[in-house]
Amino acid sequence: MDFEIEVSNLLDFLEKIKSDEYLIQADSSGWRVSAMDTTQVLYQNVFLDRGAFQKYPQVEKELEIPIEKHQKFVKLVKRFKSKIQLLVGDKYLVMSGPGSEAYMVLASKGIVTIASVPKKVSFETFMKLKSDFFHEAIGDYDLLEANVFNLQVNNGELTVTTTDNINRCIRKEKVEYPDGSSKYGEYFKEIFNVLSGDVDIAFKTDFPVMVKHNSKFVKTVYILAPFVEPVEEKK
Repeated sequence: MDFEIEVSNLLDFLEKIKSDEYLIQADSSGWRVSAMDTTQVLYQNVFLDRGAFQKYPQVEKELEIPIEKHQKFVKLVKRFKSKIQLLVGDKYLVMSGPGSEAYMVLASKGIVTIASVPKKVSFETFMKLKSDFFHEAIGDYDLLEANVFNLQVNNGELTVTTTDNINRCIRKEKVEYPDGSSKYGEYFKEIFNVLSGDVDIAFKTDFPVMVKHNSKFVKTVYILAPFVEPVEEKK
């Protein structure tokens, strides 16, 4: 099948994906990736609306595009400057644009699978916040070379503490949200590094955090498991 899309729209979709191996599921509505990272800590559901495409074929039966090397896929797409055509075959993906082509061998469909939504992860309410608030916390995290983000809501105030177990930095924001607290690791930074504008975020005490983000053509949901303190080996 033959697709055509602006490179910027395709990259907006691909840069939200945090897995090396995944299936792109293409149907009549667009492209979707439901995947877990290799450590089974981060679940992601990323949807690219067919409205992002200049050319979208009639998809009568769901098409699966198995990607085994995500970073290589992103680098190949970045070779193209404007529009890119993607021809999907059984074992290959052909990318072409003005004066340039690239060929990528697809993975076996037995290697990559579709991730199911983690059970019992649901929230009645979300906080709507600016992603800049978390970008500032990420700056603190990098400054301290920290290892954890500690999120706490108490009496209508969200506190994000970044710490290396000795030093710490704190950011605060007024919210309307139930009290609770939980810790999250490096993937919390990875999530917000690719998000901008408004985000919806929800968590409970010692519970996964859910982050939702919508751009013009891409809808993204992340579910990140709580941080687990490393266990020291007994000598």
